[in-house]
Amino acid sequence: MEIKDIGILCLHCKKTSEIPRWVIIDIYNKIMNYSPLSKEELDMFKKLKNLKVIFDVGARTDIDYIRLRPKAEFHLFEPNPEAFELLKSKVRNRKNVFLNNFGLGDKEEERGFQTGQQSFIGSDAIPDLTARVDLMIPIKTLNDYVREHNIEQIDFLNIKNIVLEDFGG
Repeated sequence: MEIKDIGILCLHCKKTSEIPRWVIIDIYNKIMNYSPLSKEELDMFKKLKNLKVIFDVGARTDIDYIRLRPKAEFHLFEPNPEAFELLKSKVRNRKNVFLNNFGLGDKEEERGFQTGQQSFIGSDAIPDLTARVDLMIPIKTLNDYVREHNIEQIDFLNIKNIVLEDFGG
C-alpha cells in the first residue's frame, strides 16, 4: 500500500486541507515506534548482559524487551483482560514467551481492579479500599509461579505496578 496525501475537512471552520505524505509517514513511524518505556530504561536494558530469563510484571501491551532480546525466555504478567488480549496478539506464537493473565502479590487471592486507572484497589494509585471495582483479578505469588514452572533464576525482573507491599516467601 502506498501512502498518499490525505484531504481533511475541519468540522469547526468547514475548510478542507491536505496533509502531505511526509507528515502521514512521520506520524505513522512515531506510532509504530512508540514505547511506553523511557529511553533511559531501554538504554539500561540494552547494556545488561547474559539475560536468559526475563519477567515483566504489569507488561501492559509493551513488547520492547522482546524486540531487544528475542532469544530470551519471557514471562509476562498482565492482569487487565483487554490489555492481555492485545499483548497476546503482539506476541503471537513465540515459544519463548509465557503469557499470564493474573497479577503477582504476597498471597494468592482475588483483588479488585479498576480498568481506567490500570490499578488494583488498595494500591498506591487507588488507596481507597471502598473504590469502585471493575473486575476481580486473580493474584498469585511469585514464589509459587517460579516453583510451578521450575525456574531456577530470574535474570531481569521489571515491576511496573506493585500489587502488594512485597512478594513474600
